[in-house]
Amino acid sequence: MKQKNILLIFIIFLLLSLFFYSCGKKETPYEPETNNNNDNIGMQFGADSTFEIMTWNLENFPKSNKTIDYVYNILCSLDIDIIALQEIESITDFNSLRDSLGGWSGYCSNSAAYDINLAYLYKTDVISMETIYEILQSESRPLPRSPLVMKCTWNSIPLIIINNHLKCCGNGIIEDDPYDEEHRRQDASILLEEYINQNFALDNIILLGDLNDEIAEVESKNVFWNFIENDNFHFADIRIAEGNSDNWSYPSYPSHIDHILITNELFDEFGNVASEIETIRVDKYLDNGWSEYDSYISDHLPVCMKLSFTIKS
Repeated sequence: MKQKNILLIFIIFLLLSLFFYSCGKKETPYEPETNNNNDNIGMQFGADSTFEIMTWNLENFPKSNKTIDYVYNILCSLDIDIIALQEIESITDFNSLRDSLGGWSGYCSNSAAYDINLAYLYKTDVISMETIYEILQSESRPLPRSPLVMKCTWNSIPLIIINNHLKCCGNGIIEDDPYDEEHRRQDASILLEEYINQNFALDNIILLGDLNDEIAEVESKNVFWNFIENDNFHFADIRIAEGNSDNWSYPSYPSHIDHILITNELFDEFGNVASEIETIRVDKYLDNGWSEYDSYISDHLPVCMKLSFTIKS
């Protein structure tokens, strides 16, 4: 009888531990200590009535032995429906993060150059995932990390997400050099546009990721000009790119190189008053600011978009 009671107590303790370890129940330590005088910046972003998606380069994840704990708490605070991640170096650690988030699932690819893979995390209570797969695998020159497509629904609304991590570096488009970095990004942009037009012409498309280049540049320098001049596409983060550098996604340069592109099927939703897009200044909520964030988390900040849909009954 004594052994049975001990076993029962252990089972109850285990169940309580699992309950409080889920993302929705764990307290987050990241609360602002002072007013940062920017009403548009906050660690809380998501809401039950809207769809949220985020792109985040986690720089050789995990960057430190504390990275998983930091990312866990940040995701719990932000309350995003879908997270598109780049530079996932350890699939084992990605799986540990995924499994620690109660009510979440996810997928990490394993084909990227230098083992910095693309991945998704998503909330299973609001996201119904149909399939995740890579595209344009044979185009390794313009696309060293094959784009990762996720077909899913949010509240019965079909969505197609295309996660990317384009080639870095370069200084000006060298047209006669196909291995010039900016030329490679330009070719990648054209390939992605063509793929969307051929395969997803009437779908709700969100293309996002670390695109490693500016969008607020003149035509002669802009590797994404094919999207910018096309009325069927819109960079939702263009006002961030054209705004104060304090809100750019890559502070150490500084530059704004992490983007969210939408197709015309989502223009009305993005224009709703409850829709918004922000770079989340996570560093503002850490005791040691950017130095702490850069040491333990990443050199990129997350960019989040919120869409307000009219749900038809």
